[in-house]
Amino acid sequence: MRRSRIIFIVVSLVASVSLMSCSTIIDSLIGGAVSGAGRAVGEHAQNAVYKSLAPDENVPPPTSPGWGNFMAVQAQVIFSYSFNTGMQVSAEENYEPGQWTRFEITSDDGDETTTLERGLLKRTDNGDLWWQLTWSSDESTWLYEGLVDSATGEVLRLRGQDPDGNTGEIPVSETTVNQTGGSMTEESMEGALVGTEDIATPAGTFTTEKYEFMGGMGGDTMQMWLTDEVPGGMVQYQVMSEGEQAWKSVLVDWGTDATTKLDSF
Repeated sequence: MRRSRIIFIVVSLVASVSLMSCSTIIDSLIGGAVSGAGRAVGEHAQNAVYKSLAPDENVPPPTSPGWGNFMAVQAQVIFSYSFNTGMQVSAEENYEPGQWTRFEITSDDGDETTTLERGLLKRTDNGDLWWQLTWSSDESTWLYEGLVDSATGEVLRLRGQDPDGNTGEIPVSETTVNQTGGSMTEESMEGALVGTEDIATPAGTFTTEKYEFMGGMGGDTMQMWLTDEVPGGMVQYQVMSEGEQAWKSVLVDWGTDATTKLDSF
């Protein structure tokens, strides 16, 4: 089985708000939330995962200047989780245009579930990538399509749809950055390899390679189950804290028919 390069892609979509540390689990996932006037926006972004903070009616009207900023902050959370933490995969190598994967993310008590879907829509003539990300929790669904520079990881264009169905182009400037952080070395992956394990998921049963690192996001141990059988290679991701599961992502479905839903190209 080919050991995939694990690429950490950290997105920092900067709107008109600043970032600060917060005590929620999102702080463990993406390293911060917004402060000051953007506090409600940051709280709603957290609610997209854990459904406990700001309500949907805090979304600014689509005709207001605040809509684009709000959607950019939401994108910061969704892109960061999708291409970092539990979704660490060498996406450029392991997805072909049209391929998509869907994961269910659960917290320690299992009562809160978020669905995350990622699909590679298109590879342009110069190699840039159109990605589609869908993040669903309760009645709220956030949909984004972004054009990413394959060489730098920079977001070049971004379109989004809020839970009310409002769709539009989101401003992207030189300070709106999707930054590639680097790759785990092959030696590091070999050192973290625990062994092979068959994993049963809603998407099927897969023979995987299990990897374990100390110091997971929001816990003390990070575990990954990888296979070449599915796009992206990830079957399951889990963070353990003091011997107990803190949160887990599990593959529930995948396919090959991803197409743009926002008329992005």
